[in-house]
Amino acid sequence: MGIELRKLENNPANLPVSQQRRRIPQLTGLKGIAIIVVVIWHGGLRGIRRLNVMFPEHNGEISFYKWLPHGEIAVDLFFLISGIVILLPFVGKSFSEWNLSSFYQRRFWRIYPPYLIAMIICAAGLWHTIPAPISKLLISAFYVNGIINDAPSPFNPPAWSLEAEIQFYIIFPVVFYFYFIIKNNKARLTSGVVFFILISILAAFIHLRYNFDGRFRYALLAHFLFFGWGGVLADVLCCFKWRSSVAWDCLFFLSLIATYLVGIWLTSVDANPPGFGVWFATLLVSGITSVALVVGGIQGKFARRILCYPPICQVGVMTYSIYLVHVPVLEALSRLFLVHIHTHNSVLFWLLWVIPAILAVAGVSSVFYYFVEKPFAKRASIIKRSSEIKVTSEPTPSVPSF
Repeated sequence: MGIELRKLENNPANLPVSQQRRRIPQLTGLKGIAIIVVVIWHGGLRGIRRLNVMFPEHNGEISFYKWLPHGEIAVDLFFLISGIVILLPFVGKSFSEWNLSSFYQRRFWRIYPPYLIAMIICAAGLWHTIPAPISKLLISAFYVNGIINDAPSPFNPPAWSLEAEIQFYIIFPVVFYFYFIIKNNKARLTSGVVFFILISILAAFIHLRYNFDGRFRYALLAHFLFFGWGGVLADVLCCFKWRSSVAWDCLFFLSLIATYLVGIWLTSVDANPPGFGVWFATLLVSGITSVALVVGGIQGKFARRILCYPPICQVGVMTYSIYLVHVPVLEALSRLFLVHIHTHNSVLFWLLWVIPAILAVAGVSSVFYYFVEKPFAKRASIIKRSSEIKVTSEPTPSVPSF
């Protein structure tokens, strides 16, 4: 591909990621694409279920399902991006400079209040349909549905992925403390990649003993590879620079195709590849395609234009709100509206379902974002700014070169 990997010089202008802000705008666009895939998956699944009821003997109408990429592939990308975003503020700093107190405060205000409000609203709507709703709401409030109930939250099932992310928040300081002890760049990056692969091999062995749709799937171990590689990739992005080349755009688009193909494969096996080898190979391929997609998206010139396109970025900015509300909205709409669609025209059926579904998810997500998520995000930003001011006002200790 003619890619030249060079160590960064001390000139800040050469940094691929701003060491002051540590912001990568393309990641927002990638989150936007990922959440669109998730919404399409959940919306398409409900449409296909309705077709199954209308045409139980007509497989031709249901063939669309096999071309629908499983939402799990987008969740893998989300986990990788989370690993990048979480580790970026800590790369290149000694452990004594890690402001973990500020990090956890920001994460709390950014994530927990909107999550709890969404859970309470969902619980209120399902209160009389779920046994022991108070205890289940408390379990959901502490992110332990997968651990205690061996299942996702009954109020908002996609929240299982947030439980896995919270578990990563808890352990990442320990894992990456030992990772950053290694001073040599190549040795550190190689060790990180190999370590998380070994953890995934362990997960593959555990997968042989336990049901996938349970504690294993809804916990960190099954997805640790993506968080870990995301953290390693954050290190790469801050420590190395690549020359711009059309090859990065090619990598981005090829990775998009590969990601779609992996998504179709996951649909064909219901996100549960059989056996040790196939499960581990699928995990590894998904991780590689996700890394390639992120790197190509960040480095490619045309990819940057796509990912920074304002509508895609706006969806990316609202990703968390869409994530919290899209399944409750789709489920309510399917019960109130979708069940009354009786047309035999498949094109008309999808138009009648998709258009109202998009409008409903977009509308409710926008309201939730501006009136719930955004105010708490501002609170998190205030904490971040105050911590940055405190750090810059103090003498800066010598920092080992990573």
